[in-house]
Amino acid sequence: MSTKMKIIYSILLCLCISVFTVKSDEEFERVYDQRTSDIYERGYILDIQSSNGISKAFLTYDGGSARVLISSDDGKTWEKEFSDENPVRGEEILALKGGIFKNNITMLPLYYGYIYIQNGLGNQYQEIKVPTKEFNFYVDLSNNALLLASTQVLLQSKDLGNSWDTLKSFDRQRILDISVINDSIYAISTGMNDSNFYHVSFDKGHNWLSVRTEYYYNKMCFIDSIGWACTAKKTGNGDQAKDAIFKTSNYGKKWTKIYEQENWKIFGLRDIDFFNLNVGIATGMAGKILVTKDGGVSWEQKIIDEDEIFDMDVMCSGFSSNGKMLIGATDFGIYRSPYPGTVLQKYEQFSLSPNPAGDFIMISISGTNPTLKHEVDETSEVSIFNTLCEKVMSVETLHATSLQIDISNLPKGMYFVKIGDGVSKFVKM
Repeated sequence: MSTKMKIIYSILLCLCISVFTVKSDEEFERVYDQRTSDIYERGYILDIQSSNGISKAFLTYDGGSARVLISSDDGKTWEKEFSDENPVRGEEILALKGGIFKNNITMLPLYYGYIYIQNGLGNQYQEIKVPTKEFNFYVDLSNNALLLASTQVLLQSKDLGNSWDTLKSFDRQRILDISVINDSIYAISTGMNDSNFYHVSFDKGHNWLSVRTEYYYNKMCFIDSIGWACTAKKTGNGDQAKDAIFKTSNYGKKWTKIYEQENWKIFGLRDIDFFNLNVGIATGMAGKILVTKDGGVSWEQKIIDEDEIFDMDVMCSGFSSNGKMLIGATDFGIYRSPYPGTVLQKYEQFSLSPNPAGDFIMISISGTNPTLKHEVDETSEVSIFNTLCEKVMSVETLHATSLQIDISNLPKGMYFVKIGDGVSKFVKM
């Protein structure tokens, strides 16, 4: 990329964020530094996952070495837990989406028919052969089974990898991500040549509902029926693409686009994770880091290192068990936000009552937000969004410091109210 293009992109990176912007003060600190390591110790940080107070990062290095880092102090310090230092076949490079860490079970997919499984913290990793010679890309875990997705086949094992059954095959489609929403509901995204689909099963993979999607979904994240997916789509202008984030409130039967922005790298957003229904993070190529505190109504762009942004590919993100934001940047290391997700929600600049609400809500505008320390524009519009981030109502404040809004026509459910930079939520009964 030319110097001129870098300058233009830097300006766009700072200015062209979401239509809605939330100001905040949280920063990221480097807690695992790859830049000081030997060049052969650097590599792709592919995924970060946490469970029961333990966080794990999945990495792959040049030469086919798979590695797992572990942290037991909320992501503050990391040490090596597992390393396949001398791969026998020379092919066991960790797959593109990393591994899975749930219920004290860790599973790493390897290319060409092998996986590693650790059954219980502190136990040895066991190498297991799986009945496919295709690339093994994605894994997930329910209480009933291990799930492994290769290029076009979804496999299931109910005995920790000793035997496998085929749950579903996808003709002329490539599996892009899988997600176990709960022990009965599984989700898969597929794509091939602009033919993109989302598939969901409500009976442990026996029957599937398929929904055609505008974009392919690189990564999905679910909290019960609420889900988010991130992706990018080529614009036809060289390496340019449009990053996009979608949201669903019904297990993926319907998806709504809640964010879109042009990005100069075609792979765009690569990962998305939510700590709760409000606080989430999405990351991608060229140092892109987006943070939301209202379920996706607004996104704030973060820049860790402006000097290195064009070389910093943030391929994964996650949260510690206590809500610390964790991101993995290839060849740079792991970064951590010192502010937990449970605190990041507290930024309202107005009060809202009653909550839960019936036919009306009352909004009192303070004029000055002591947290954000800036004046509220009294002519601001009051906007109400549903859980899909669709605007369902808007009312002008007309210089009023208090406002009663009729919400009798809104269906029951959760809603977000936005005035200026402030966002609050309520439940319509």
